[in-house]
Amino acid sequence: MLLLASDALSGLEPSLAAAGATVLSHHGGAVEIAIPLAQLAAASPEEALAQLVALAHRPPVIALRAPLAAPVGARPAVNEGAVVTLATAWHAAGYTGQGIKVGIIDPEGFYGYQRLLGSELPPAERVFVAPWNDAATLNATGDGHGTACAEVVHDMAPDATIYLAYSGTMDNPIARAVDWFIANDVDVITHSAASLIEPLDGTDPVDQDVARAQAAGILWVNAAGNYARSHLNMVFTDVDGDGYHEFPHGDELLPLYVADHVQLGLSWDEPWQGAGENYDLYIYTRGYNSEPVLFASSRLAQDGRAADQPFELLDLQLWPYAPHYAVIRQTHISRPGRLNLVGWGMEFAYSMPAGSLGSPADAVGALTVGATNWRDDVLEPYSSQGPTTDGRTKPDLTAPVRVSTATYGEFDGTSAAAPHVAGAAALVLSAYPGLDVAALRNFLTSRALDAGPPGLDNTFGMGLLNLQQPPAVGAPVLSAPAATVHAVRLVPDQTVGGVRGMMVYTDFSVTGLSGLTGAIVARFSDATGRPLADSNGQYADAAGGAAVGAAFSSSQPDAHTDAYPLFMPYDELGLPPGEHTVLVTVTVHDAAGNSLGVGAPVATVVRQLDGRAHVVFAGPIRLRHSVAHSNAIGIDILVDFDALNLAGQTATMAAYFYYDDPSDTPLHDFNQQYCTQDGVVAVGRRFTPDTTETAFRNFALFIPYDELHGAAGARYNLKLRVVIWDETTGETLGISDWAAFWFES
Repeated sequence: MLLLASDALSGLEPSLAAAGATVLSHHGGAVEIAIPLAQLAAASPEEALAQLVALAHRPPVIALRAPLAAPVGARPAVNEGAVVTLATAWHAAGYTGQGIKVGIIDPEGFYGYQRLLGSELPPAERVFVAPWNDAATLNATGDGHGTACAEVVHDMAPDATIYLAYSGTMDNPIARAVDWFIANDVDVITHSAASLIEPLDGTDPVDQDVARAQAAGILWVNAAGNYARSHLNMVFTDVDGDGYHEFPHGDELLPLYVADHVQLGLSWDEPWQGAGENYDLYIYTRGYNSEPVLFASSRLAQDGRAADQPFELLDLQLWPYAPHYAVIRQTHISRPGRLNLVGWGMEFAYSMPAGSLGSPADAVGALTVGATNWRDDVLEPYSSQGPTTDGRTKPDLTAPVRVSTATYGEFDGTSAAAPHVAGAAALVLSAYPGLDVAALRNFLTSRALDAGPPGLDNTFGMGLLNLQQPPAVGAPVLSAPAATVHAVRLVPDQTVGGVRGMMVYTDFSVTGLSGLTGAIVARFSDATGRPLADSNGQYADAAGGAAVGAAFSSSQPDAHTDAYPLFMPYDELGLPPGEHTVLVTVTVHDAAGNSLGVGAPVATVVRQLDGRAHVVFAGPIRLRHSVAHSNAIGIDILVDFDALNLAGQTATMAAYFYYDDPSDTPLHDFNQQYCTQDGVVAVGRRFTPDTTETAFRNFALFIPYDELHGAAGARYNLKLRVVIWDETTGETLGISDWAAFWFES
């Protein structure tokens, strides 16, 4: 097997055909070609092998390997993806994508599609070309990448109608394609491309095109990208202070294993407009004396101007046999930034799969697809993984690759995976034409075969695409899952497990979720509707907003719950001390995260406490006279207060007595029964709060009249105040206002 740069293939086609060569796969800017030894003009197999080895060292050949042996029991080599996803079972049941329209956007062209019409593609009357390309021009455009995608859609949904949109040359081509698809009532879009340099938080302009298509009722299916082996996410590190980044392996040069035409992109953690941190990106090679020699660089100036964006990008041809290295340098930064380095047409010597998505695979509305080998369902090592930069899980599904096509032979990459899902969506719509985008998405993800970590994860998403068994003829029409939030009731200032917060009770109903799992989520925002931020990730949604949720399952087609409880600790709302108006919005989701129904925002006032231990007096000190306790007559001193952040700690409350004069003269004790160490009349009592915020009402201190030490027949104008302190630290927690009174002894 030879690996050749794809750009050089066209010039070699005659000689390859003469040698009996077969194109097997296409991925990463290169093609894989099989050449039988018996076809070579050689005296012996040994001489033929020697010819191949010599050929491996001549351009444009990139690599040479022995053929891979097919595993025992390998499935048929035709329509492999349709077989393993059970699409063929749906075909047999009469669901073939009839009446469904699938749009294909491709930046690499639809070369040779016309020769496949009526065989590997639908007949000409069911294939439409975007108006900015005539059919003849499109047929001669690019390398056939889009044609191979169309073949996969046709394998999965043979009676679907296909719309072809080339996106490789014009301004805003994807936006124009979406306009054309919407105008033609397309049902599903598949896009097997993922750019290197974007924010990856769902805000890229193409992400907005995805949202626009979804709003028009179109399911958007996107390839995750092939960057898992050519991606690094790291904090800028410069231990030696020379301005050059030290990669995770400790060197300032990152070895690159390149094909021919490559792209290398660097971005960092700044707003996508007005970037002021300045990094530069270089590619070096080795000179004759083994010293690094600069080959190319991207050195855009980021000075905080409105148009400045936080990225550098190189797009160039490289000599595959020379050593190449990526280098990152900072020229002006205020802090070590988080860097995202991604390459196409290459592999890194050291890589990190997590976060290796391309855009618009990060789009909120995109059904993002990773790649698994159809033979064994093993995740392809290049298949890009999530999460997005705003913390959402991607991909959503994985689908088969290394499948047979007339265009490429073996078709590889997440480019081959995405059209499998688009074709599967067409089959589902041919069986259930009433499904909306959310219901269609839920159908596909809920039937996936779980792989990798249990449940939704950033490698397989919900799992392997599998349509399972088709519906029986005459089966009831599948209703789209939906939910209605009837009412939300908030109960503030509740304590659960010693933690202070609010209870959110929701009255809601669901339909169409029988046997499936959903989730109910309460999200919290300020009075303007801006989401509150959770600082520790414990109570947060995928976007980092303060939220609390729980999963539920529905065993009936229709279900209702009148008081579903969720508890939100106040400390997770990120609010400063004081009173705040908070809006609570409850949403019901399906298992894939699609919203099935949302309630109206409900407002409440949250009283956020200071984090330090203290007490708050809830009213004036009250005195109750002539009270009898244990044969003594005296005064009950009644105190209302809240003990905050004192759970489990012992504190003491004491009342101190003074003459009611301007000098606050202490009332002195004479028998050392009710007094302080320095002889001031006082009475005290210990207490231990149970919770973070404990309300004490009518907390009583009693002092006998005799302990006020008045002379017989005299009247005294006195006053007292209450002090509370922490027994462990001795810290004063609160001091009350004065309470004045008089008595006659």
